[in-house]
Amino acid sequence: MCEALRLPFASLHAGQLQVACVGRPGGPSESVALQHGGQPVGALVVGVRSGEQTLGAADRRVLGLLAAPVAVALHAVLLSQELQRSRERLVADGCRRVPTAASNTTTCGLVLGLAHHDGAWVLA
Repeated sequence: MCEALRLPFASLHAGQLQVACVGRPGGPSESVALQHGGQPVGALVVGVRSGEQTLGAADRRVLGLLAAPVAVALHAVLLSQELQRSRERLVADGCRRVPTAASNTTTCGLVLGLAHHDGAWVLA
């Protein structure tokens, strides 16, 4: 995107967390809000070209078109991270929330993508 639009940098933010960055921030920048399902998920921040103070109308239109698929991708990454944290918590708990019958324990492991190895649950 930076190369195609000849922008000095672009960064992707989820809240206050910078998720990705291409190029080197510096100088004026503009932000495009990212929404998924009507809910804010983050922002796409881009640097303005050297010698310019703002983006042109054509650049804003292109960024507006890119906002929806970028928001979907960011939302998917955030969900994936949340799922990973949840899996790690369950592994740390040793699936104690699941009844201890052998079949239920095995089901817990399969659902969470775990394997039972040497008496312990590990991420498969």
